[in-house]
Amino acid sequence: MLLLVFRNAVALVVSHPRPNHALLGFTVLAVMSYSGAAVLTRTVSLIPRIIAAGLVCACVITTSTIEARQVEARERKHREQLIADFDKSVPLAVPDVVPGRMLVKVWTIDGVGHQAKSVLALDYAKEPDSGPDVMVRITENGDPRESCLAWVQGNTDGCERLAPDRWLTHSNGRTVLFAMVGRRLVEVDSTTLSRNETLAAGSKLRPVTAEYFVDFKPPKR
Repeated sequence: MLLLVFRNAVALVVSHPRPNHALLGFTVLAVMSYSGAAVLTRTVSLIPRIIAAGLVCACVITTSTIEARQVEARERKHREQLIADFDKSVPLAVPDVVPGRMLVKVWTIDGVGHQAKSVLALDYAKEPDSGPDVMVRITENGDPRESCLAWVQGNTDGCERLAPDRWLTHSNGRTVLFAMVGRRLVEVDSTTLSRNETLAAGSKLRPVTAEYFVDFKPPKR
């Protein structure tokens, strides 16, 4: 048991030892463990047994502590990496309001062509257990008219001009708004929002931090 505990403790400290070092260390631990076992089997005194038991307990506690701290360190490093990725790759903003809806999912779409940053995709639903019926996509920059024409596959009659920087289309029961909010292109895609609700969802953005997206958890059902 002592050999196994020592071996696990060493593996936590040295995750990728060289083969010859691992063999040497394992051999030394084996000799020590089996020598200690031989001594214990030849004595009736409780003191060596108590010492051995104490060593085993100490190694178990130490191993568990080191492992817990290493898990925490890996999780912290992973979170920091995600924050850095979000910070440099997606627009850090969300709609100020999506009428009657709550945010249920955050994801990204890789940027293509001249679009260096990824597209931030946000799904909204009426309730946590209902499927999303409003999809919002935020791009660092873009052209709302060109985006609308691409959506309707070049059919100029399919896009309604609300303002120079705001275009709307209706297709297959879906209402899609393309609007510039500051320097960001916001697309609001819904099958259920009214016209005014769609315009409200695409009219104002609220800045957030990268931590907001990394720590986001869907509402509980």
